[in-house]
Amino acid sequence: MSHAKTAGANVGVKMIAVQSPTHRVAATSGASDEWVQIPTPGDHYSPKTGSAVITIISEINRCHLAASGKARVLVAANTWDGYDDGARQVVNFPRIGTPSRLQKVVDRTIGAVFGRRLLSGRPYAAAAEALGPGYDGVVFVHNEPAAIEEIARLCPNARVCLWAHNQLFRTYTRGQSRRLLGFAHRIICCSNFIRERVAALTGESPKLVAVLNGVNPDIFSPADHAPAGDAPVILFVGRMVRQKGPDVLLRAGLELKRRGIRFTIRLVGSSGYDSTVGRTAYEEHLRELATELAGSIEFAPACSRSEIVSEYRRADILCVPSSWDDPCPLTVLEGMSCGLAVVGSNRGGIPEEGGQAMMFFNSGDHQQLASCLATLLSDAGTRLDMGIKGRRRALTLSWTSRHAEVASAVGFDPRPGLQTATAASYS
Repeated sequence: MSHAKTAGANVGVKMIAVQSPTHRVAATSGASDEWVQIPTPGDHYSPKTGSAVITIISEINRCHLAASGKARVLVAANTWDGYDDGARQVVNFPRIGTPSRLQKVVDRTIGAVFGRRLLSGRPYAAAAEALGPGYDGVVFVHNEPAAIEEIARLCPNARVCLWAHNQLFRTYTRGQSRRLLGFAHRIICCSNFIRERVAALTGESPKLVAVLNGVNPDIFSPADHAPAGDAPVILFVGRMVRQKGPDVLLRAGLELKRRGIRFTIRLVGSSGYDSTVGRTAYEEHLRELATELAGSIEFAPACSRSEIVSEYRRADILCVPSSWDDPCPLTVLEGMSCGLAVVGSNRGGIPEEGGQAMMFFNSGDHQQLASCLATLLSDAGTRLDMGIKGRRRALTLSWTSRHAEVASAVGFDPRPGLQTATAASYS
């Protein structure tokens, strides 16, 4: 990324800033100006995890507080670390962690007989108890459909919303899906891709709303100087699992090397969110693939959210080679916002994020990916143009605009001057 690239990207910032409206969202009376976020019980609410869901919660909270709303996150004991966005409440959830495969099978059987998945839904009764039966604010449950009914029954005045970050209804029948939709105020889907798959089971409904994930362009911004090194850097950021497709990128790298094109591939991530865990068989497989790329390949473990920006700024190209229907990966917009040329697979919600500001290849086709990368590696002007387009695209999908879309969906009306919540409010 050259200094000229940064200058061009900054021009894009000014153009978008002039054209974009300022969003200010507040609420009505009582507790209804408050948004309560409930991540999966046991998940750590911390920037150290690298979890997209936790990042989304934190950013939406930040924007809601800035818009004079109130915000609360219900977390299990000892799972809050690093975020200071104002309001947490520790809840004694009865079960911590993800259900086992056997528990999921049992729960599906119970759901088929009694209509409710008790093992998945019952832990959220603790959250409802913490809110109280008269609670009338907005509750966002992340990634657990069974929680909708549990909280809606115990907090009948609340606007209970499911935030769907993945294809959550694949194991639900049409009847079960429609039943859950009846308890939901809204189902917020992270892309139209996800919305369409939910609608296939629930039927079309105004309760189904697609809100793409966003980016904080103030944090994810272009570098003010060119990256060090002689060869352009192709960056991959994400979990080192087959679904994310790092092996496809390495095979594309082998093809680029055969063509005599100079580059460096930098893979940043681990199999999970804990970089101290030993390598999996797949991670060892990646290193075997990389043997022929010696001198043109770098591996780095997963890093915290505060450290990831520097990884984008030292790169020229971001590759998102997902081999599955990735619903809406944050990396696409983060790379664009940092002024990188971005190339990704045409699956899931990725095409919705990138629009015409990125290059696409057919998922799993490393030859086609190599051709896309060759174009970018051999033409600094093309990289510059794509970086500017990407930055402009990212500015239209800021978290502020994402918050405004969610606020519109749940019925918030503008009214400035509300008091924001603090951690002490719920101690």
